[in-house]
Amino acid sequence: MKPDDVRFFTVHSEADEEHSSLAEEIAERYITSPQLQELTRTHTFRRMELLYDIWSIDGF
Repeated sequence: MKPDDVRFFTVHSEADEEHSSLAEEIAERYITSPQLQELTRTHTFRRMELLYDIWSIDGF
């Protein structure tokens, strides 16, 4: 593959690393109580399930 063919993935994988660090910092700062941690866990897993369903429908 040519570099232009994978540019999207190269750029987005780098951005994903940066965004994951930011998300971790935000979580550590604001999700401080056990109740907020449980809500976050529940909603995060639900989001992951929905994304999996979407990707499965599209055949990925």
